[in-house]
Amino acid sequence: MSSSDPTNTNKESLTRDVKKESAAIKGAITGGTVIAEMLLGGLFLENLKMQKQLLAQPYPTVARTMLRAGLGGFWAGFWPWGAALGLSKGIVLGAAKSFWQNAFLNYTSVSKDNIDLYSGILAGACQGIVMGPTLLARTRVNEGLRIRMEAGLKSEGVMGEFVLSMGILNDAIKRDGFKTLTIGLPTMVGKRAADWGCRFLFMGMVKDAWLSAKANPEEGLHGWEKLCATFIGSGSSVLVLQPLDKIMPVIQADRGGKSVMDVLRVQIANKGYFGCFWGGMGIRLVHIGWHTSWAIFVAQELYNKFYDGGSSGH
Repeated sequence: MSSSDPTNTNKESLTRDVKKESAAIKGAITGGTVIAEMLLGGLFLENLKMQKQLLAQPYPTVARTMLRAGLGGFWAGFWPWGAALGLSKGIVLGAAKSFWQNAFLNYTSVSKDNIDLYSGILAGACQGIVMGPTLLARTRVNEGLRIRMEAGLKSEGVMGEFVLSMGILNDAIKRDGFKTLTIGLPTMVGKRAADWGCRFLFMGMVKDAWLSAKANPEEGLHGWEKLCATFIGSGSSVLVLQPLDKIMPVIQADRGGKSVMDVLRVQIANKGYFGCFWGGMGIRLVHIGWHTSWAIFVAQELYNKFYDGGSSGH
């Protein structure tokens, strides 16, 4: 249907903030909120999770090892690849979510509840295309950072980190060619689509349950209720997606000639199936909830307040 067709209506929602938006503005805002999330603890949580998988030590031990490097340990890997990854994935997520949202609103009669889910899945796939090469570079750099942290070496400053990162990536490209930047890309696209689709599905379920429990559901959800539902719902997606999260670093790591299955067999033998695929769910739940709260809730609130005149979109 055309957007000018008066019969093209989308069933309203009391819990999803779905409306026509500027993809460029939403992308820029989301990029900024993701960078803020990373600097305010998100990057540390992500690195903590990755180092825990690599070192197989308790979280407190891994955290102390990382923080021995001072602020450089707290923000390890931020410059340049962490910043590039965070900014690019935030911009793409925000812009793609608005783009697909607008397309569904303009050309379909899909309900706004479903538009929120479908546009989230498609935005996740778009994000995966951009994230694949950047995340691979960051994975390789983090391997080098881990060696430095284990040796007790402190951060060499912004330029030092940049030179180190470029050197590690350059060595990988020299050894394996530029195809090294596309390793695991199809898996990444599928993972991000499933990841964000699952987050939006769970967030929607929590919001609907929260709304139905209110004395007056017609008033919708308040801001703090949306924030809590975003954190709880997105964090709960870890129950479904943790295995993919565990496998991706193995796919993209330098495995020394071993296949992915060879590495996984060793890990399963050492940790068991649950430890290999679902171990560390707690920190992953917190990280997903923290990241999604900034990338979705905070970005939407900023867009509504400063660009859309305070509209709630409901």
